Amino acid sequence: MLSSFANGRPSRWEWVAVAAFAAGVVLYGALVVQKSALLDRPMGDLGVYLRAGWAVRADPDHLYDHTDQNGWHYSYPPLFAILMEPLGEAPQPGGADLTRFAVAVGIFYIVNVCCLLLAVHVLASALEAASPDPAARSGHWWNRRRRLWLRLWPILVCLPPIGHTLMRGQANLILLLLLCCAMAALIRSRRALAGASLAGMACIKIFPAYLLLYPLWRRDGRALVGLGLGLIVGLLLIPAVVLGPAQTIACYQKLGVVLIGPALHLNQDDSRAKELIEATATDSQSFLVVIHNTLHLDVDRLHRVPTAAPTVRAAHFVLAGLFTALTLAAASRRRGEDATGIVLFLGSLTLIMLASSPVCHTHYFALSLPLVMALTAREWERNGGFRFRPGLWALTTLQIVGNVLPLVVGLELLKDAGLALYTALTLWGTACLSLWRGQPAQTALPQTHRAQAA
Repeated sequence: MLSSFANGRPSRWEWVAVAAFAAGVVLYGALVVQKSALLDRPMGDLGVYLRAGWAVRADPDHLYDHTDQNGWHYSYPPLFAILMEPLGEAPQPGGADLTRFAVAVGIFYIVNVCCLLLAVHVLASALEAASPDPAARSGHWWNRRRRLWLRLWPILVCLPPIGHTLMRGQANLILLLLLCCAMAALIRSRRALAGASLAGMACIKIFPAYLLLYPLWRRDGRALVGLGLGLIVGLLLIPAVVLGPAQTIACYQKLGVVLIGPALHLNQDDSRAKELIEATATDSQSFLVVIHNTLHLDVDRLHRVPTAAPTVRAAHFVLAGLFTALTLAAASRRRGEDATGIVLFLGSLTLIMLASSPVCHTHYFALSLPLVMALTAREWERNGGFRFRPGLWALTTLQIVGNVLPLVVGLELLKDAGLALYTALTLWGTACLSLWRGQPAQTALPQTHRAQAA
């Protein structure tokens, strides 16, 4: 009965749920366009990328000086601005061209949704192909309830940060696609491609360079070669071809002065302080900002001390090092990795990367989706069927609640206190515990599956 449920066609009500999800995606897209482009003060960050895309074409000397309608600066490596050049929007003296801006918002929303769907399918397909359960490896995907829910369930669990990143017009779902491609490539032993995918993440945003730890810890030379070549192409060759070598160097010098230096406390440039650098500039969930806010919860956030104390900064780096060491220790329990083990290890490093970054917005936790998928897949492999134990139900429910409550108006104190961070750490802890216990036992498969394998 359990095998039939796992391997049968999705029921009519499950297809109704899928249709409702698709309709929700369309309706939410209309809301994103309305809030991002049609308000007197547009919401979201997409204007930053559109202005940077225009600057690549029209004014590359001032790529990091132009601001969007809200006065925010572009703060990423040049590659993402180059990719946004087709949608670039010039400064308008009388305000933005609303029609053009709305079209750009809609296109970017569609791109992000496609990245999300492709990410879950690529990773789920790799996990299914490598599963010790023969029932998971066989059959047509549209006839299998388990395959449907391995793709849909992680999206639903991570829907709060996914919806937030879509509303903000952020690039996290592009990063998610690259992360899932890297994991799938590792599962399929295409290690150079995995390294190149990790490099792509670092070429779009800076902090994913932390994930260099994975191939270093695994002593994976082919992945390191792919990563190195990807960084050379994305950070140097493409910008040099589009902007010119001299302008590329100037861009990185400017980025170092206005962002990297202040973030690491290496210089005193304050041009991005109120946008990103100060502890009170954003609703960050990094170790640094959560500790700082916790020490000042009795003070209104508008009057809170904007700069973290040196002891808080030291604690941030100690915690970052400690959680990194614990992740590496858990992954070292077994040198040989199964498919879910690869995702659990790299996904755990991803969550610690986010918490260790000086700025960690709540929508960054959309990158926790691979961990949810891997834990779900491992649960089914161990139980031999399409079901959850109470522990996984509790964990996934906590992920939803812990990421929704900080976004509710009037509950900003929960965001300041780091509820989203602690929620992510429960997911990290569960993944590390699963890594420590080792590979899923194939002997847990039910007799029906063994018979099919025979």
